[in-house]
Amino acid sequence: MSIDPENHPIEEKIVALVFELNCFRVYSPYWSCEGHTFPNGDLFRIPQVWFYSRSLVYPQLLNDYLHELYCSKKIKYMWQVRFNWTDDSENLEAGFTLEPNLSDVKNPQLMFMQNDAKTISQNLQSGLRNMAIKYIGMLKGYGAAANA
Repeated sequence: MSIDPENHPIEEKIVALVFELNCFRVYSPYWSCEGHTFPNGDLFRIPQVWFYSRSLVYPQLLNDYLHELYCSKKIKYMWQVRFNWTDDSENLEAGFTLEPNLSDVKNPQLMFMQNDAKTISQNLQSGLRNMAIKYIGMLKGYGAAANA
């Protein structure tokens, strides 16, 4: 999963999330960070996974799953999928960032964000599968209503 695993291994507290995203073969992770703090404990960098996706459906599916986890209080912070501009002229797929949304958080704690990343990865496959089944059910219901 890393271009250079010896010199640039995927960091321990984000590797499970990167791995689970990669297992779907519709998300192609290309950069990640487990998050870091300055020596005084202030937040320096938040946990993130950057990935490519050929379809906008998959990032939206992931975003809805994150929202469901947050609303059911399984994760402390609301995570989001954002469009991420990439200057990679060899890759024409859209880039996205999976990260916590800290816009309304007064004192974000890295430990909680890393715990969230672990929770997201633990149920990602079954959660996204269930979310996709809901989507299919809504589409079928929409099609039946349109044909009535």
